[in-house]
Amino acid sequence: MHLGVGINELFVLAPVAADDRHRLCIAIQSRLIRPEYFSHDFQLFPTWPRFDVTLMMALFWFSMLVLLIPKCSGSFARC
Repeated sequence: MHLGVGINELFVLAPVAADDRHRLCIAIQSRLIRPEYFSHDFQLFPTWPRFDVTLMMALFWFSMLVLLIPKCSGSFARC
């Protein structure tokens, strides 16, 4: 049993370390680079960000694909 726990720890260690490095990079980025949503010019109506409709639709369909692939593969595996 002790050997199995040790082998399992080797498989779990790499993703946990990668996740820690990812969180560290995001923390450094958020500390060094502050987002600037609006320009510093004072105006009555602010310039709002523009949405790219084609990119939004591509992201929507990609998200649907990622969410539905496990559901469909699980229902096909049941048959």
